[in-house]
Amino acid sequence: MQIAVAYAGSVGNHWLRIEVPDSCTVAEGIELSGILKLCPDIDLAAQKVGVFGKVVKKGAPFESLLPGYQE
Repeated sequence: MQIAVAYAGSVGNHWLRIEVPDSCTVAEGIELSGILKLCPDIDLAAQKVGVFGKVVKKGAPFESLLPGYQE
């Protein structure tokens, strides 16, 4: 699955597109994107994250956040 990770912070704005496994969690996708190395001011433990403009749990699988997803 393709995802995009976006961040606007003190070191600039970033928009990164990457391919991740379907089972990838939000936190894993953020880490795989490399954004944490580009933006050392990100504190993933303290900051909230969002998908499609809604705050989500970092441990949520991306596939569960897609419209129409059913377990």
